[in-house]
Amino acid sequence: MISVIIPTYKRNENLARAIESVLSQIGDFELIVVDDNDPNTEYRNKNEQAVKKYLNNANFTYLKHDKNKNGAAARNTGIKHAKGEYITFLDDDDEFVENRIEKLEEVIKKEHPDFIYTGVIIIKNSVIEKKVIPNINKQSKELQLNLLNQKSFFGTGSNIVCKKTIVDKINGFDENFARNQDIEFVIRALEYSNKIKCIDEALVIKNVDGYMNVPPVNIMIETKEKFLEKFSYIINKLSNKERKEVLNNNYSELLKIAYLKNNKTDIKKCRQYLKSINHYSLINDIKIKLKYKIKKLYITKKIRSWIKI
Repeated sequence: MISVIIPTYKRNENLARAIESVLSQIGDFELIVVDDNDPNTEYRNKNEQAVKKYLNNANFTYLKHDKNKNGAAARNTGIKHAKGEYITFLDDDDEFVENRIEKLEEVIKKEHPDFIYTGVIIIKNSVIEKKVIPNINKQSKELQLNLLNQKSFFGTGSNIVCKKTIVDKINGFDENFARNQDIEFVIRALEYSNKIKCIDEALVIKNVDGYMNVPPVNIMIETKEKFLEKFSYIINKLSNKERKEVLNNNYSELLKIAYLKNNKTDIKKCRQYLKSINHYSLINDIKIKLKYKIKKLYITKKIRSWIKI
């Protein structure tokens, strides 16, 4: 059996779509929805109403937290209740492509891999932006280095498939992480994954509609420090060039998120923090700023062209 876990928080309008994309699959699976909203809130009440029609489905389980914890905690709750040999996840705003479970089962029966990932379809504001088909020849250490550099080879947390024995061995997700939860989890899972399988088909839909769940910059900084400290045992063994690249990419991510949110206060705080640890680069700052200004200008032009039409 494959256990599918959907953690959900404040996305009532998307939850039913995610659930339907799983329950419409063919194969031996169970679906566990973990509601991380606070009790007696509008979000919890709407979710309870939305899942009523699924409660009699033998493949469906609905679990409720007694208070909001975080996405990592919600995934861990699902893991504790999972009965499958393999664990996979689905963010509540993403979807499975029609035959995803079938494709996973075919690979599992033939090869029994420790870790599986597939291609991803990325949709922004209801329009397909691109299909990402990953490189199928990379090994565990190379994939770990990609993740340390904030280059997610699996594209979305909805694309993680891992043996439950490995998930249990690494004690699931680290609940101290408010961000980079999926990357942190996969880096550790790869240490025990001798057989990694990539299915070179796009079998997950990642919907990108906004940034409501991006935490404030102070939490992002705290998370970044935890991330680099936790994996210092890997980073310190890298070459000087690789280590410098990892640090630059991680610290640049803070500014990227601040510019992405278009928050002047966050941008200022990021600059101050990077200067305080001697990792601020004016040239890098300008590059990131220009990138998002051009991106914003492109979107504005596109919207104007739609209005004219």
